[in-house]
Amino acid sequence: MNEYLLPIEILIDQFRKLPGVGRKTAARYAMAVLDMTDESARAFSESIAAAKKDIHRCPVCNNFTDGEL
Repeated sequence: MNEYLLPIEILIDQFRKLPGVGRKTAARYAMAVLDMTDESARAFSESIAAAKKDIHRCPVCNNFTDGEL
């Protein structure tokens, strides 16, 4: 039996994918997200999606960039 409701368990599992994040820390992060206002949670998720969409590795220096080089 899960300790939390399924949507919370899924959120915890997602946070556990981050390096150095165990179950207890992931659960704290999940609870922090649930305590956010709808607007803050939406901004948080949109910032992750935007960074994932707009940032990539430079083919020359391998640093993160939002441009070509």
